[in-house]
Amino acid sequence: MFSILKQEGKTTLMVTHDIPEGISMADRMLILSRRPATLAADFPLDFPEAAEALTPLARRNHPNFSTYFNLIWKELDVHE
Repeated sequence: MFSILKQEGKTTLMVTHDIPEGISMADRMLILSRRPATLAADFPLDFPEAAEALTPLARRNHPNFSTYFNLIWKELDVHE
């Protein structure tokens, strides 16, 4: 699915509770608050080394992955 979306250049909205999945697949992650949902945070995800060529698995092994995971986890903890 990832390669098809990138190849076609389509914008997709993916809803997930799985932080690693979101970081692996997205260019940007939006964090919503509890009900009523409002935008709590916006994280652009930057993987500078040939970002278009990085597969979800390659992103998980990229040094930026753990940084984004920790930032997002902390943001979710604030809104708990």
